[in-house]
Amino acid sequence: SILISAQDDFYDNLQLGDKQKIDFYSACQNIIEGKRDKTPSKNKQFTELINLWKEIINEVNSTSSHLYVYWRKKAMELNKAMIIENNILRKKDITFNDYMEISVDSIGIKFLWSTYLTQKNISNTSLKKIDQTLSVGARVVRLSNDVASYRRKKNKVNAVSILKNKNSP
Repeated sequence: SILISAQDDFYDNLQLGDKQKIDFYSACQNIIEGKRDKTPSKNKQFTELINLWKEIINEVNSTSSHLYVYWRKKAMELNKAMIIENNILRKKDITFNDYMEISVDSIGIKFLWSTYLTQKNISNTSLKKIDQTLSVGARVVRLSNDVASYRRKKNKVNAVSILKNKNSP
């Protein structure tokens, strides 16, 4: 959860330009795919996040292959959703379905569970069943988070504000 929070802070950092965020996304994708990160460190936050990703990968690398493949898929979905979310939240005209499609992955719960599952002896069949439940759970977590944000009067695009604006005259 530290990684998810720190990465969210990175993308929310208005002092960082889009190029740095795209470079970070690319560096993460390379690391997740097992490639060398060739991106020079841009700043301390960038470097610390890349190192955190490397630590997590070292931990999950020794799991069975089907669990590692599952984890890698969830890691890539998280990383992709976060960079996309950074751009779509600037739009005021996003639909609820488009928002949910991205934000369910960017909340990070499926990634967290996939990381946990790498330490368990779970069959591929069970993993497929668990994945369906995780998807539903991720929607619940996203909606709960958005309701809480709305109640705290955070001025950001979320599920509640999208539905409210849609129903406003």
